[in-house]
Amino acid sequence: TLMGIVYTLCEINNYNVLHINITKNINILSLVDQRLFVDNISHWDAVKPALYHGHMAYLQFNRFGTSFTPIYINLIRRPLDRLVSYYYFLRYGDDLRPNLVRRRQGNTMSFDEC
Repeated sequence: TLMGIVYTLCEINNYNVLHINITKNINILSLVDQRLFVDNISHWDAVKPALYHGHMAYLQFNRFGTSFTPIYINLIRRPLDRLVSYYYFLRYGDDLRPNLVRRRQGNTMSFDEC
């Protein structure tokens, strides 16, 4: 996967990878959380350069008075491919949080069987 490549290359190319985990899978941050996020990314020099990844809506940094402008990479998937991926994700998770218990963990019914 793309994130597997990113994590593999981060040590070789000397950059940090940080996963943004937004509570309850809400992709849009509150205004207060947007401000905190912008301040965090703009001023956290110890982890720069960095690649932040996660599911979240576009955030306009200059709205918060900073001159820091991140580069966005947005991946869009085919809807059916995304649905199938999500179906199996709920059952088996991913390598980022391997110990997290998924709500459909143990359900081995395939997508085609469902």
